[in-house]
Amino acid sequence: MGCFWGAERLLWKQEGVYSTQVGYSGGYTANPTYQDVCTGMRQGKDMGTSYRSVIYTYSEEQLEQAQASRDQYQKVLAEEGHSPITTEIAEAKEFYYAEDYHQQYLYKNPDGYCGLGGTGVSCPIGIKR
Repeated sequence: MGCFWGAERLLWKQEGVYSTQVGYSGGYTANPTYQDVCTGMRQGKDMGTSYRSVIYTYSEEQLEQAQASRDQYQKVLAEEGHSPITTEIAEAKEFYYAEDYHQQYLYKNPDGYCGLGGTGVSCPIGIKR
């Protein structure tokens, strides 16, 4: 999803979510800082090896659910002419909290940058028909 601020803000709006924390996972540096991850890959204005879409799972059931949602969503995305999903799905890695100024950043800075735009296509899982 790129910027974790926007993903965090989306989670605030979900029923049952009471707390969020943003951070880094899946990179090569233990306990990285924002500056450590700001090199290499890019999503929108964001750059760094950590700027890629990934779902980390904590159980076999979560892995299967993530793969099923990807597969079902890919079908409707393809029907609308979108590219293949490139999100990595993997077992959870070590998680490192981001710096305090990144936590709830868009709450503290409501007009702060967020590159999440979406596709305009809803994932069919979870939609009541």
